[in-house]
Amino acid sequence: MLGIKKKVIVITGGTKGIGKTIAEEFALLGAKVVIAARNHKLGKKSLKELKKITDHCIFVRTDISKYKQVKNLISATINEFGAIDFMINNAANFTSVGDSVVDIKIKDWQKIFEVNMNGVFYCTQIAAKEMIKQGSGGRIINVSSIIGITGKLNCSSYASTKGAINSFTKNAAIDLAKHNILVNVIAPGVCNTEINANIPKKAKKIQEAKIPLGRWAEPAEIAKGVIYLCSDFSSYVTGQLLIIDGGYLAGKEISEIDSVLPTIK
Repeated sequence: MLGIKKKVIVITGGTKGIGKTIAEEFALLGAKVVIAARNHKLGKKSLKELKKITDHCIFVRTDISKYKQVKNLISATINEFGAIDFMINNAANFTSVGDSVVDIKIKDWQKIFEVNMNGVFYCTQIAAKEMIKQGSGGRIINVSSIIGITGKLNCSSYASTKGAINSFTKNAAIDLAKHNILVNVIAPGVCNTEINANIPKKAKKIQEAKIPLGRWAEPAEIAKGVIYLCSDFSSYVTGQLLIIDGGYLAGKEISEIDSVLPTIK
């Protein structure tokens, strides 16, 4: 019914957090799964766990900031499964997060763009070329962040890459529409993943109070957005930004006004 069973999905940053959950959710739906990441040891561990769900999965060690390594990733996918149907650009670098714009080191600025933006471009271009060759269309989903929409204190490098991904997605969608390759982007809010595990409980409660649903997202809730964008239910959806944030952006303005003028009814 979803049109996902037996389809081939490639997920960068697929060994932990949201990426790992996406891999597991698609495996449960009968997809053939390729997980990619730089850490070989973690990749093998994640693959072992994924094999508890399906035998149709492989790990390909990949640094997406290297064009040749991305080419190898797609080649390995084709060699193993004969096709690529879904490309999920999830891997991200967080170098210089926490630094003010005046403190960011040039090498750190360049590194975060090499991974977060160049890597997305490399994966999109190489996967799209293969999809065009196959002639049956495909889906490319980029993982952004609500920070790419709102901005955040001491986060200009990361936020800039995510904003760039949002714009790139729209333009790639236009270019690839004639090949029936749908390109969309999801922007998660804060999520219960390893990277946020050490946030103090007090800070978490303050943040949750600003979210209309009153809690952080679970990785599976973000993965379900990816499932929708890869499914037959989204066959006329391309160039779109799907925000999955528990209503945070919808309530942001009014919550800030309320904090200043709490008596407004």
